[in-house]
Amino acid sequence: MGYATESNTSTENASGKPLRAEDFQAMAGVSDAVIEHLSSYLNTLQRWQKKINLVGAATLSDPWRRHILDSGQLYPLLSESDMTIVDIGSGAGFPALVLAILDLQNVNSGTHARQFHLIESDSRKCIFLNEIIRLSGVAGIVHNVRVEAYMGPRADAVTARACAPLAQLVSWTAPLLAARGRGLFLKGKKVQDELTLTAKDWRMDVIKHTSVSDTRGVILEVKNLAQYNDQ
Repeated sequence: MGYATESNTSTENASGKPLRAEDFQAMAGVSDAVIEHLSSYLNTLQRWQKKINLVGAATLSDPWRRHILDSGQLYPLLSESDMTIVDIGSGAGFPALVLAILDLQNVNSGTHARQFHLIESDSRKCIFLNEIIRLSGVAGIVHNVRVEAYMGPRADAVTARACAPLAQLVSWTAPLLAARGRGLFLKGKKVQDELTLTAKDWRMDVIKHTSVSDTRGVILEVKNLAQYNDQ
């Protein structure tokens, strides 16, 4: 599953037109069933948003781009051996639940399902996350704890979006990773400053992937984490 660039709209949305479900489907090459689950997710989010502040209100003017495409672009970066995914600060479920829904297509083709573990300390958001898991039938487990108290399995991949500065993310991620595990972090235009600051305390291998949803953004693939004072 890859992500082709929109033919008539740049990834920065210069045209001002919101991304549609059919646009995302063409870009990601996913089934109608997956689109139905993602549409249900967004509809439920919009209903709950009236009572619980799950996402920035402005993002709901273009939710397929700001949430579905932004989260879903991590999916092609997951390898076949990435079976346990731990998401830090899950909030409304981005990126973890989008990835879990995209993974349904693999399950339907006979591939073993990945397990998604969502760490979220806000109890109300956890209720929402469990509702999306119930409606979509994805392999997700919600952990209503702070990340430091997480007691679930080690991760082949740790994901995070709009959660914390990189230095904090790396500190949280290192204890969660299985051997040869890695982090996949969605970051914005200040990513280089965050990398410079983090490099003062951590040795790590980093691969930068250009964001498909916004060319000002980047996905950081981080592995081989080691804190300098632990050596």
